[in-house]
Amino acid sequence: MNRMTGGDFVEMADSALALIWLSDADSNGVWFNKRWLQYTGRTMEQELGQGWMEGIHPDDRERCLAVYANARRASRPFETEFRLRQARGGYGWIADACTPRLGPHGELAGYLRHCWDITGHKLTEQALQESALHTQAILDNALDGIVTIDERGLIHSFNRAATGIFGYAAKEVIGRNVSMLMPEPYRSHHDGYLENYHSTGVPRIIGIGREVEGCRKGGDVFPMELAVSQISRKGRPMYVGIVRDITERKRVERMKSEFVSTVSHELRTPLTSISGALALLAAGTLGELPAQAGQMIDIAHENSRRLAHLINNLLDMERLAAGKISFDLQPQPLMPLVEQALESIRVYAEQRQVSCRLGECADDVHVRVDGIRLQQILINFLSNAVKFSPQKGIVEMTVSHGRDGKVRVDVVDQGPGIPQEFRARIFQRFSQADSSDTRQVEGSGLGLAISKELAEGMGGSVGFSSEEGKGACFYLELPTMETSPDNPNPPTTTHAAQPWPTGETGIKTH
Repeated sequence: MNRMTGGDFVEMADSALALIWLSDADSNGVWFNKRWLQYTGRTMEQELGQGWMEGIHPDDRERCLAVYANARRASRPFETEFRLRQARGGYGWIADACTPRLGPHGELAGYLRHCWDITGHKLTEQALQESALHTQAILDNALDGIVTIDERGLIHSFNRAATGIFGYAAKEVIGRNVSMLMPEPYRSHHDGYLENYHSTGVPRIIGIGREVEGCRKGGDVFPMELAVSQISRKGRPMYVGIVRDITERKRVERMKSEFVSTVSHELRTPLTSISGALALLAAGTLGELPAQAGQMIDIAHENSRRLAHLINNLLDMERLAAGKISFDLQPQPLMPLVEQALESIRVYAEQRQVSCRLGECADDVHVRVDGIRLQQILINFLSNAVKFSPQKGIVEMTVSHGRDGKVRVDVVDQGPGIPQEFRARIFQRFSQADSSDTRQVEGSGLGLAISKELAEGMGGSVGFSSEEGKGACFYLELPTMETSPDNPNPPTTTHAAQPWPTGETGIKTH
């Protein structure tokens, strides 16, 4: 077609928003509408024939011609995208939809081509692709395994770290149920947990981090930390699981626990003999000692007692960690236990020239506790208060009614207070505000950690308040109980401290 006819078509095409042009069977341009010429900033004469190809980006030209050649052989319509030079400079993306024009005998005469500027769409698409690549790079380089599943439990993504943890390639797990990563019998229960969550909305692990067990490709069961969060995708719930293999950490913890247990037990027997012998010598059972020798015996005896206390703390901490501490919970009045604890610490306080006294106390408070364990908590609080009190300082205990039907025991000292940077870890094991070799106050850093575990084992809690330079207050809160003349002694309950509960997660918790 060498000359354009059909005035109505030209008028319609020139008024269109699309870039419309005609080509012959050999890809030569034979006519271009006003919108095309405005977009390129070129004249009709410049675009005719092969001139229009000058505006196509060099990287796209060969591809466009190949698409056109394939379509021309079958005289079929086709679509393609390319970058076209704009009148203001630079390139814009064009979507080209091409419809064949046939001659009087059905032969291919050329193509009617409708083009649209899709630069904005392409830039958005490119930004999304870059964002997706960036996100994928983060996921692939994360140290933790990241697994996403849908509401049916089917795996949608599996990052590189997850492959390293479980031993499966992503293609082996995507589309399959996440229960394949769990050991039996929890694998069989997982779908039931999801159904229960969807029907009740009550989470057992979603939004909660836990230690659980996973199953590797070869069937090995291993400990891991799992945190699950819920997101929404296209209006449907999705779940993101963050997995960390803690096999090595558990091995180290087990070794440490076994070491502490072995050393503690091995030390205990000879230390008992040493401490007993020193006690006999200090008491003069074997005759009066010279003054200097007696002084040395007293020092040795005191330090043997201190070492025995440290060993007992280590053993208590080990038993607590293993869930082996038993609580003999008995209903009993609180005040006699408080007074006994205060009396137990009195000699130690006098040696340090610190006064311990009982302040304002609530009467007739009954609690269900293990009396020995309760006194252990109170003595820990009192001994800490005495240790950190100045000479002639005062340590005061009070008992008051707290919130929600609880009773509160406070131990207040006049010491230096607790440094701000130490407060967050004060109840952690082996934590000390001054852990240097030159610290002025002895201690293992276990007493408060043990007190916290014991209090929680009896249904209570511990806490503190402090202002640097103005002392500290450590407190114990316990639920109170009521007694009546008809039933002054409710039945005794004896139980062991329980490990972490097993949630309906399909994976066993520890």
